[in-house]
Amino acid sequence: MKNIQKVVLENVGYNGELIVRPTVRQMLDFMRGMVGSEKGTATARSSTLYTNFVTNMYPADGRDRNAKIHRFSVGFTVVSASNIADTYNLLVIPAGWQHSETILTTDGLGASAGVGCTVQVGDSGDDDRYVAISDFDAVNAVSIRAYAGMNYRPTADTIMVAKIGTAAAVVGKIVVGHVDLLPPG
Repeated sequence: MKNIQKVVLENVGYNGELIVRPTVRQMLDFMRGMVGSEKGTATARSSTLYTNFVTNMYPADGRDRNAKIHRFSVGFTVVSASNIADTYNLLVIPAGWQHSETILTTDGLGASAGVGCTVQVGDSGDDDRYVAISDFDAVNAVSIRAYAGMNYRPTADTIMVAKIGTAAAVVGKIVVGHVDLLPPG
């Protein structure tokens, strides 16, 4: 602290006392002294639960458990006045890939709760194969998985399509989620 005499008077406090602040050079010198005075080495440690793949904060690598699941983000925004039976293309399932799961949520598609704005997800062969008709009026509504789509494996490339039903959706509302697929083999 040999440079303590070289302080800069910058401000006067509310009660008239002087606020004395060190110069930038003094702060840098102080920090360099602190870094140079550290002893030992910091060690990163993990709790017992952190290394368990079930509770690990990062998803486990599928290869560690002989799994090959691929997760794809999907979603759509209602960009213009919606009609009943409007459709939105979500994803193409490649031929031979197995559908495992589709989960969707929303910020509330209906004008108010109880309107009955529903969403279902299917393809050209079955319009609710992957997600059964789900009421998406309210915020944080979550889709219902359809039994027909569990482990379904199309023989040709198939477009997953979301369909609005029962009541029109409000412009600007969003549906987001994910689709889990397993490749052939």
